[in-house]
Amino acid sequence: MNRTNSDMILNTSQISRAAVGEGSDPASYEVPPPNDDIEAPPAKRRRKLPFRFRTTELTMHEEGLEDFLPLPPPDIDLATSISTNSEAIEPVQTPGQDLPTGLNGNERLTSTVNVLDSTPDAFGIFRRYYCQVNTSPHASIPEGHPSTSSDIPSQPSPPSDAPNFGPYPNEACFLLGEWYWNGSTQKSQKEFMKLIAIITQDSFSPSDVRGANWKKINKKLAINDWDDGEWVDEDAGWQRQPVTIHVPFNCRMKIPGPQTYTFGSFYSRSLKAVIVEKLESAHGVRYFENEPYELLWRNEKNGEPIRLHGEMYNSPAFLDAHKELQSMPGEPGCNLPRCVVALMFWSDATHLTASGNTKLWPLYMGFGNDSKCGVASLSVYPTVLKLERKLLESQLPDEFKDFALEFIGDILNLPKDLLGHCRREWIHAQWRILLDEEFVDAYRHGIVILSPDGIRRRFYPRILTYSADYPEKTLMATTRQNGAYLCPRCKMPKKEVHNFGTPQDREKRVEMVRIDDDGRRKAVSVARSLIYEKNESVDSTPVEQQLFRESLTANNNAFSERLQEFLDLFTIFVVDIMHEVEAGTWKDTLTHLLRILASIDEHLLYELDKRFRQMPTFRRDTIRRFSSNASELSHMAARDFEDFLQCSITVFEGLLPEPYNSQIMNLLFSFSHWHGLAKLRLHTDPTLALLDNETTMLGDELRTFLATTTGFMTRELKQEARARKRKQARDSEPSKRKRSSSKKKPDNDGTSKAKGNSEKEGAESVKEKKRKKFSLNTYKNHAFGDYVETIRRYGTTESYSTELGELEHRNPKSKYKRTSRKAFTRELAQIERRQARIRRMRQAIHLRDQSLDAHLEDASPMALDLLEHHHVGLSEKDANHIGDFLRVHSADPATKDFLPRLKQHIAHRLQRIFYGDNRATTLAGPRTDVDVSNIFINKDTMYRHYVMRINYTAYDARRAQDTINPNTDHRDIMVLPRTSNHPGHQYQYVRVLGIYHVNVIFNGIVSGKQDYRVRRMEFLWVRWFENQNVPVQQGWLDRRLDQLKFRKLDDNDAFGFLDPQDVLRACHIVPRFCLGKAHDDMYGKGLSTSAQEYKDWSAYYANRFVDRDMVMRYHWGLGVGHVYSRQESPTTTQNLYVNRRYSDQESHSAVRDTFEAAGLGISADTSGEVPSSDSEWENEPDSDSSSESSDGGSDTSADERDSDVDSNAEEQVALDIMYNLNTQGLGV
Repeated sequence: MNRTNSDMILNTSQISRAAVGEGSDPASYEVPPPNDDIEAPPAKRRRKLPFRFRTTELTMHEEGLEDFLPLPPPDIDLATSISTNSEAIEPVQTPGQDLPTGLNGNERLTSTVNVLDSTPDAFGIFRRYYCQVNTSPHASIPEGHPSTSSDIPSQPSPPSDAPNFGPYPNEACFLLGEWYWNGSTQKSQKEFMKLIAIITQDSFSPSDVRGANWKKINKKLAINDWDDGEWVDEDAGWQRQPVTIHVPFNCRMKIPGPQTYTFGSFYSRSLKAVIVEKLESAHGVRYFENEPYELLWRNEKNGEPIRLHGEMYNSPAFLDAHKELQSMPGEPGCNLPRCVVALMFWSDATHLTASGNTKLWPLYMGFGNDSKCGVASLSVYPTVLKLERKLLESQLPDEFKDFALEFIGDILNLPKDLLGHCRREWIHAQWRILLDEEFVDAYRHGIVILSPDGIRRRFYPRILTYSADYPEKTLMATTRQNGAYLCPRCKMPKKEVHNFGTPQDREKRVEMVRIDDDGRRKAVSVARSLIYEKNESVDSTPVEQQLFRESLTANNNAFSERLQEFLDLFTIFVVDIMHEVEAGTWKDTLTHLLRILASIDEHLLYELDKRFRQMPTFRRDTIRRFSSNASELSHMAARDFEDFLQCSITVFEGLLPEPYNSQIMNLLFSFSHWHGLAKLRLHTDPTLALLDNETTMLGDELRTFLATTTGFMTRELKQEARARKRKQARDSEPSKRKRSSSKKKPDNDGTSKAKGNSEKEGAESVKEKKRKKFSLNTYKNHAFGDYVETIRRYGTTESYSTELGELEHRNPKSKYKRTSRKAFTRELAQIERRQARIRRMRQAIHLRDQSLDAHLEDASPMALDLLEHHHVGLSEKDANHIGDFLRVHSADPATKDFLPRLKQHIAHRLQRIFYGDNRATTLAGPRTDVDVSNIFINKDTMYRHYVMRINYTAYDARRAQDTINPNTDHRDIMVLPRTSNHPGHQYQYVRVLGIYHVNVIFNGIVSGKQDYRVRRMEFLWVRWFENQNVPVQQGWLDRRLDQLKFRKLDDNDAFGFLDPQDVLRACHIVPRFCLGKAHDDMYGKGLSTSAQEYKDWSAYYANRFVDRDMVMRYHWGLGVGHVYSRQESPTTTQNLYVNRRYSDQESHSAVRDTFEAAGLGISADTSGEVPSSDSEWENEPDSDSSSESSDGGSDTSADERDSDVDSNAEEQVALDIMYNLNTQGLGV
């Protein structure tokens, strides 16, 4: 469908202007009047803007809810932002963090530190810069400061008349080459349409490509540093270098003594060259931040700012690196601005094929200066960071065994400790090549680069993070995997790692932190001298005496050797939620829960599988359909285990008897809550306090789970036993390992059984199952205690999650299909260069063929405008005559009073359009109620739609989208209460039965004139859930999800109509499987074909853990983007629940400090009653009292609503907080 942008949306430039001026509210803009000609063809009709854009008097919700839109960061007003008194504005500091100082200069700067604040946006978010300026308030800001340059780099000069296509002879060849190399390797329908668009251009001629020498072109594009060609020294090409290590053969071997082993197959790119290539590219620095700043949030008009944690360049780690750089003496005679280039590394071995053992160990490098989301404020959630690729060899080459055989005598006697030592030597030898003298010199003296914005700067690389799984962390840190001190960040004894979350554990992590000091280096040096000079074995007693105390290895660490002057290597190893939690501790917990069920009755596993199969999906890929036999855990990725966790509460409920059921419910609730908080993309200091508290709760629950489940005789699951036997078979026959690359043959020894094996064989397998116990003495459990401080130090976890590296594996895997499968490492490097150079040519010549773009736009679905609150199609093909519809459904309870209620719903909405929202008078004169008798529905017809898309602002102030389809699982939504003075739960839950629009004519007087216009009005036909009437915060205290059930069919409020504008977003309503279905099968299709109540369950849960935004909607007032939760009363943000079980007086002070740091007061008023519990609500008889119907809402005036809020808000908040503190023994 075609729509005119100027009539449909506010474009980005309009929003950008709004951000800097006073009129930042999009509603204040005048937009062209919408086309009201309803009879025009749908394809040409311009749809109206949402209410909030048409008039400033209207809001999205009768409660005063506005759909606040994210805006680009405003410019800094120097006249008002620079403080002449450095003590007038105190910086928001993380505990232990010093104030950042300096901006540039040759020597240590001693001038006054001033603060530059940007203008807060609609959410109260603003940026704070710390810079060195003269004491004069009118002093100029140093060149290159963000306040003097645009956030978006200036565009390069226009292209010349004769664009350079590199080795391609003409534009047609370039377009085809770009389509082949930079398109998808698996040519989809979209790729096919791109090709059609290219060859159907008017400028395309077959003669242009007929004589092209493609083999020669591709060879030129792939030239690297080991070749001679025109591309050398023009970009960061690949290098091939030999790797050399010294292998220590001990005195008991055939030929003792260290021997040199060299293998020349290491492919890499120069780190410095990659940095220069990025910073000199206008495209590379598009979202690159040169100057770090604090991101702050003022959730109350005059409240204290709260620190936000998100991007790496907002983190204390980045600010400290910036501070250290500015305090260092500058280069002689250089006055250029000095900037930090934050380097982030990922590494992980991967299989390039689904079968076989072809492996690759790529190393990826990202830049912490890059925004993880980009500055495009209206983009949906972030994509994977653009990572630069390098290649490492994870294992010693196969030729190494041939080399070792000569000195050992028997290859079967090759010690594992020697192999492990050589593997560590091998990887750090490769890192020494990467951390070459050129890079170390840049680390010390910087790199002078002319940025695309025309400013020359000196950039200093700084390594901030290294993301890898636990084995690779220990490999890079040169510590022992699962040693007596197993953590690469601290020296916590292995026997104490299960105590995570306790005050003692927190203290020991600080006291026992690892430091790359002289003591560590000396111990390694002595051990190496014993190995290489005295020919001691790697695992000999003298060597162990030097290394065992800190679980070190006898390897020189490349990071310590090259960068010890600037870097403590143990600080760069960050947490890894994917391997440590989702595919780590949670996987272990889930597996042990399955073992417990199997130990009681294996039929419980079948019941669990049945429940998972009935679990509704959510969004496109948030919760996917579970496999038919989920309990087998076969072919599961980390995201599958994440889905298991988010849906586990209702699935496991009732499978075990009490008290085990309640204990497991508490554990699953704590785990889900912790997981949701740990994966937030935007944290605040209060939410970090919540995560810290939940870490304590989760640690307690896991230790309780360990203690209470020891009584179960848990054994291996069937799949675990089969996997163990397959491994034993492989280990017992070394010859099988040599055939691992050949085609797999079926096992004939009976150890690997297919699904079709006989019951007798299965019974024999069960008898051989080994006893399995649950353990907490692992690094994965110990890592839970590091998440809060890591987020506080480096920003939120998705910035450095290993998931980014895992997703980037798709690139070498797809490229591998284009190689010869022989020298694939070299060929992968060549393919990467071809793609990079084609991208650079595209950016240089600025080929922007409008006809091609238009063709591609028409060939793909139109991207819906995220500025709109919702989107419903304009088609009127599915027309339903209301009279015919009611006759067909005459016996359906859902259609009772359908037309009168629909007209009443329309009347209420017309009331808002004509006279404003509940106002006694308007600019048009005295308020006049809309008479229902004057409402006519054109042609007595309503038009059905199958899909509605809801755009909403998430907790992190970014736009997201949900799709509603009444014919799928994606049919449940959440709204704010229909009454203004609703005292209980802050949300109401609704199931959408249909999406419709009608064309309405109001035959009445509007503004003194007769009104005959036809208005399109969209509405939802809905069925209401009845939910527990307690505040959402009560669920955190009770550790239970919100319980729902459908109203009875004969209830006056069971069905109704809803304005799509009032929808907050979609929600995940899951059945309480343990209570069963609400109706027996004897009812057949039920009484209501529209509601399909024969499918109803007795009760449901509202899944608050389904995604991160949903978690924050239940932390009322703490979501930065959830402005509606802060509009009722500024004190609503006091709902910060502290559930930690404190044991000393210092913890009581910590609670008070948390509230005070967030600007939250604690009231001593403990009056009021605690809301009823789940059991009381569950046994409560169904209410027959009639409440407000969905088509009306309250007629209470705005003044009365405000009065109710003012009188009740503080009392309710104080009651909630005091109730929580008292129940935890923290009465104030």
